[in-house]
Amino acid sequence: MELPYAVYILKCSTGQYYIGFTEDIQKRLKKHQKGEVHFTKDKLPVELIHLSPFPDKKKACDFERYLKTGSGAAFHQKRLLKKSPALAGLLISEYFLTSLFLPEFSWFHSPGP
Repeated sequence: MELPYAVYILKCSTGQYYIGFTEDIQKRLKKHQKGEVHFTKDKLPVELIHLSPFPDKKKACDFERYLKTGSGAAFHQKRLLKKSPALAGLLISEYFLTSLFLPEFSWFHSPGP
């Protein structure tokens, strides 16, 4: 089952965190990598430290909104900022410069021709 919506957390080079929602994780991460996202453009490189897939757009948007609240910030600090073993040490630029396959996030990759 493909889960097209995602909420993600990036750790910026400044130590700040960026929480975002996307319908196309590959395209969005490329925008971060190229410096096309206002908040992260001067904080590169960024490291993907959490990725939550959702089958439903509303649930993904609600989760992103929650993570940006006070209680959501406490939750993500305590529960989500521990890197997934599959994402540990992965910089966005490394992901796009290699063909690394993350089996836990197979929906992350668009199907080939």
